[in-house]
Formats: sequence, structure tokens, C-alpha cells
Amino acid sequence: TVMGTSGATAEILDCTKTNDIFLHHVRVVSGTFKVGDKVTLQVVDSKRRSTANNHSATHLLHSALRKVLGAHVTQAGSLVDPERLRFDFTHNRPLSPTEVQQIEELVNEEISKGADVESKVMGHK
Repeated sequence: TVMGTSGATAEILDCTKTNDIFLHHVRVVSGTFKVGDKVTLQVVDSKRRSTANNHSATHLLHSALRKVLGAHVTQAGSLVDPERLRFDFTHNRPLSPTEVQQIEELVNEEISKGADVESKVMGHK
């Protein structure tokens, strides 16, 4: 949630980064924001946790896809939000029902381990 000094509020829909500048895409819920308004951002912990879980799931899915389909599978895009994730990947044919089941089992097996997650800020290699 974004709250402005003029009393306006907005919901953050997305956050993107362009040239080291973070852009918050919002939907104004009430009031009007004015140039020069100071704003306060409030993060909803449950949404942040859900988004983080779905982000972790994209890594688990990518790993499982590579194990089942081969090392040629690469990520071609993704969408991660609190309710869902989408993972776009390259492959030369549709997945078979057996492959889908194997991928699901690998991801669920990793999730069931309940491994601790550690965040690190790292440079590019």
C-alpha cells in the first residue's frame, strides 16, 4: 500500500527496475497524488511471504525441468506474485503426462524437505 501526504492511497501492482531505478506501478484506490507528495510504502507481510514462496518455486521448477527434460531447458520468462507463478521455458516439444508427473514429484519432494531459505545479495558472475 502507498499512502501520500495528501491522503491518497494506492495499491502496488508491480515493481520493475530500469537503469538502477525502481519503478512502482500502482492503482490509485482513493484521493489524488500530486507532484512533490511524500509517500509511505507499507508492505503486507503475508503477500511478501507468498511472493517469496512462489519465487523459490520458480527455482525448484527450473531445476526439476532440467532434471527431467535435459540441461538444454532454459528460462524464457516468468511472472511471480502472491497468488501464482508462471514459468516460461524453452523445449522442443510438449510435455508428456509422465514428464509433468515427474516434475511435480521432484518439486513437491523438495518443498516437503522444508529447507531453510537464505537470502544473499551477490554480484554478477
